[in-house]
Amino acid sequence: MINLLHTFFSKSTFLMKDFVKSADVLKKIFYNLGISENLTKLYFIWEEVVGPKLAKKIQLCGVKKDVLLVTVETPAHHHYLKLHKKDWLEKINKMCSKESEVVYNDIKVIRL
Repeated sequence: MINLLHTFFSKSTFLMKDFVKSADVLKKIFYNLGISENLTKLYFIWEEVVGPKLAKKIQLCGVKKDVLLVTVETPAHHHYLKLHKKDWLEKINKMCSKESEVVYNDIKVIRL
């Protein structure tokens, strides 16, 4: 096994310039799917504001005018959203203010 790895790495050269940030890959995927740059940025901001663990439980799934649409995993997450909605909206609007003219006023839970 060690010989196999040694052979592989001696023949292959991995340069830092060959690697791409995962965020750049996701942006390109969103662009190819026709998702706007503002919405793409909003998905990254959402995870930063609510945190990566919670972003998996309370998922941003869309925007309708000035309302963020989310799904929640459990009623407890819905309650947590209600408690933190105001703070999250303030942070999101502050982070989006430079790029977007939209001010988000609400976060609504939808069923898929």
